[in-house]
Amino acid sequence: MPSKQALNQQVQRTRQEVFKAPENPRHLRDLVIPHRFKVHQKRDSFGGENVVEERFLQSEITIGNSKILIFARQQFLDLLADTDNWLGDGTFKSAPPLFTQLFTIHAKWRNTHRVVPCIYAILPDKLESTYAAMFHEVRRLVYDSSPTSFSCDYELSLLNAIREVFPATEIWGCYFHFSQNFRRNLGEYGLQAGVDNNPALALQARMLRALAFVPEEDMVLAYEELLLHIQIPFWRNFLIQYFEVYYIGEPDHYGGARGDGKFPRASWNVYARTLNGEMKTNNSAEGQHFKINNTMQEMHPSIWKFIDKIRNFDESTYSDFLQWNDGKVPTESKRWKNVEKQKLAIVQNYRNVGIMQYLRSVANVLAQ
Repeated sequence: MPSKQALNQQVQRTRQEVFKAPENPRHLRDLVIPHRFKVHQKRDSFGGENVVEERFLQSEITIGNSKILIFARQQFLDLLADTDNWLGDGTFKSAPPLFTQLFTIHAKWRNTHRVVPCIYAILPDKLESTYAAMFHEVRRLVYDSSPTSFSCDYELSLLNAIREVFPATEIWGCYFHFSQNFRRNLGEYGLQAGVDNNPALALQARMLRALAFVPEEDMVLAYEELLLHIQIPFWRNFLIQYFEVYYIGEPDHYGGARGDGKFPRASWNVYARTLNGEMKTNNSAEGQHFKINNTMQEMHPSIWKFIDKIRNFDESTYSDFLQWNDGKVPTESKRWKNVEKQKLAIVQNYRNVGIMQYLRSVANVLAQ
């Protein structure tokens, strides 16, 4: 008769075989998700030894030979349905092989600048049609609800998909990404060294970024006024080939009115958001991605490790959510609050100062 140790080893081997992850698929069309990877499993909250299952894989969408997988717990779908302000962001490090990105959708938490990650969708590409398929399914999952605003990065395929599925929703571009794109293009146009080494040019660069804090209806006039005060030979190509094309808008063929850029002025304007204390960036969502990437412990984990780790992250998020619901929400840093107060004071004084003084004041705060 086998010894007790041998029996225990046999039980352990059997358990490992039962719970062993399947082989990694070579093609998305071959991906089959076993039941145990579709659910949260936890002890019955009323006590006892019973294990309660909660659905986590909400949707599996097949598009040709590709798939979209959408994970969420029901409580967070309900939260998203009841929230006016959504944020969306993608990360590539955590995406399993055969997928291009993990796209998360977050609910702004009440009157704070904190967010709750609600939906985790892994996507096979960044096509507009893929984003649209995901958003149509998300809308179904949240009882056909639409957010009042959706904060996101400046990605044309993403913005177009949001407009298609949520036509009444205001799209709020992330000011941090706007600034990041601006600085990256300074480098691409060979202007970075000049801006870094010349305080006057550095101020002009910040004043261009400060246009986002001008009321939307005044943005073009403010830009054209600013053109009279900056060093045009230095900025010409950058402005004509990049800034006007993508952001402020190009003049019509008669040199008159400007239409919108590829990213409408309304999407990157933060004047009203600043006045109303709304979010101007996606930094809170990106902070959650930093945590997710750390949770994965490696880049591009297997699909099975991804699901296991994202379930753990979701459990941790739910624990935080319960504390926030009890009023235990972390406070913002004192420095951040002070900078936001300065921005608000400047924006509130817009009608009382000249446009160049206003842009310079915003630019000085942006330098902090």
